[in-house]
Amino acid sequence: MSFMTKAYCAAMWSRLRISVLANLRRPIARRPSLGKHGERVQDSQMHTSPLLLAAALLAAPALAADDAADLRAAAAAFDQAQVRGDRTALEAMIAPEFLFVRGSGRVGGKQDFIDGFTAPGVKLEPLVVHDPLLLRVQSDVAVIGGEAWLKGNANGQPFTEHFRFSDMFARRDGHWLVVYSQVTGLPRQ
Repeated sequence: MSFMTKAYCAAMWSRLRISVLANLRRPIARRPSLGKHGERVQDSQMHTSPLLLAAALLAAPALAADDAADLRAAAAAFDQAQVRGDRTALEAMIAPEFLFVRGSGRVGGKQDFIDGFTAPGVKLEPLVVHDPLLLRVQSDVAVIGGEAWLKGNANGQPFTEHFRFSDMFARRDGHWLVVYSQVTGLPRQ
């Protein structure tokens, strides 16, 4: 994880803790409870324990770290499936509604993407990713990206591509699926 990503995560975590602690000091607004038929029901006042809340906040990064490891593993498997041209693996890893935006701006779908990596005569070398990024958008949605160099051979012609990419993953039924990918071409320095 780069320094900027770590700094951003630390700043966001700090803001979250400050916000939660500020809300603990506010009085609890109470609404009358209503029973099954709309009658008022006497309920006991419930207070959140600051120690319980602090324990939950401290445990959250550990849970997120496990999730991040699963997400990174899914992203690595996705990259490897592309390099190997593994149609079966790509079919399983990509959501049906997947969209792919190329550097040219052309938009494709799942089959277009898979066909590009599994075309006869295309051989790829392992993908080299620099400056990797993992950005958690929601608990079940995240973006993995970075700068990459892709080398290979298409129908006997060698090629090298230099680009930045973003792959958006969504967790469904306990599995991370790719729902969106975008590539932006960079100069081949």
